[in-house]
Amino acid sequence: MAEALFAEGRAALERGDLETACKKLRESDRIDPQPGAKLNLARCEERRGKLATAWALYRAVVDSVPANDDRGPEAHERAEALGPRVPKLVLALAKGAPDDTRVRIGDLVVRKDGFGVPLPIDPGEVVLQIEARGRGSERFVVRADEGTTRTVAVAPGPPLPEPPPVPAPLAPRSGTTEEADEGMSGQAIAGWTIGAIGLAGLLAGAGTGIAGLVRKGEGDDLCDAEREVCSQDGADLHDEARTLLTATTVCWIVGGAALGTGLVLVLTDKGDATVGVGPLSARVTVRF
Repeated sequence: MAEALFAEGRAALERGDLETACKKLRESDRIDPQPGAKLNLARCEERRGKLATAWALYRAVVDSVPANDDRGPEAHERAEALGPRVPKLVLALAKGAPDDTRVRIGDLVVRKDGFGVPLPIDPGEVVLQIEARGRGSERFVVRADEGTTRTVAVAPGPPLPEPPPVPAPLAPRSGTTEEADEGMSGQAIAGWTIGAIGLAGLLAGAGTGIAGLVRKGEGDDLCDAEREVCSQDGADLHDEARTLLTATTVCWIVGGAALGTGLVLVLTDKGDATVGVGPLSARVTVRF
């Protein structure tokens, strides 16, 4: 398959169909990485104006061929020629931005340690997606011109809304049956209280579930599933995702049980009850 794609890519390159050529050669190199596929892909990307991409591919060819390989000098010469022409982008953390701010540029994720480092990028418009925990994402476009270095201060969007507060626990209720008849019964109070706690648990589970899926997606960006290779950052994000998704399961089980109990108490309200609620428990006593 790699050889067939390589042949089709070379043919498309010779007839000037750069879009098809680059696509075929890139897939050939993905299936079976070889210096020949990289060198032809570099030529294709250079002709398309993707200077940073071509520069990186030429350097990869130089690093992968022996000293007596004729492709090495050609790749080295082209990389040296392209180097001064490749635009650079320097990311800087804006004042007041959180330390965990990260910037997505296509498939690349740049974190704090990568800020201040000149990043080679292809000429043209570059889309930056700025994110941080607990903050909205910010997206804007910068222009990268050939042979220039541009510094951009980045910051995520405003803080996300706080989750709804958990209702305050009710004190144990006491009194006569006549007093209960004047307002909501103890059983109804217990039902509404436990149901509210259950609903809060479900909302908390939804929040941790969304956060877990976001962490998993970030981890997937840093991993190669086909080769089963993952960077340390990707592995850490996957571990964090598993922890959050486990918390989601617990919140939904406990929240669902509490919400169901509350509904039963409200719908079967025929007597009186006292309720005591603590940080991790609830106690209901019903008199019929």
